[in-house]
Amino acid sequence: MDKVREGVTIKIRKDVHRKLVEIVGKYVSKYGEKVTYSDVIDALLHNTADPVEAIRKWIKSQTIRGVET
Repeated sequence: MDKVREGVTIKIRKDVHRKLVEIVGKYVSKYGEKVTYSDVIDALLHNTADPVEAIRKWIKSQTIRGVET
């Protein structure tokens, strides 16, 4: 895990931020190691077979449920 030295700012919804905080908390609790949001996002991106398809499915499911993205 490298420290984020030259990061960028991204805007995310508060519910997404809460989920990231929850994931980081569970990781720290389980393994006792610090992890960054960047580590979490990177792991999710690298462990998803087709991120573009995953996004399409998510957007479609939100549209069906009537949630505006």
